[in-house]
Amino acid sequence: MKIPDELMKKWQDLRSHGDGKAIVEQNQGITEMSVSRAFTTSECSDEVFTAIADFYKDKEEKVNQYLQTSAAK
Repeated sequence: MKIPDELMKKWQDLRSHGDGKAIVEQNQGITEMSVSRAFTTSECSDEVFTAIADFYKDKEEKVNQYLQTSAAK
């Protein structure tokens, strides 16, 4: 499947060293190469898409929690 540009940009903004390995560790059957290829080509299988999307959704929620905590101070 083709990953929408807007979603790819969001993932790239959140991406940091070690994310590929973390995605693989959370999802059996996914390889670091398939995650890397998704970022390079903006295409992947549905299974890889779901794994990456779930990982970055969780990461975005963590970032937002920290931002809310900082704003409250």
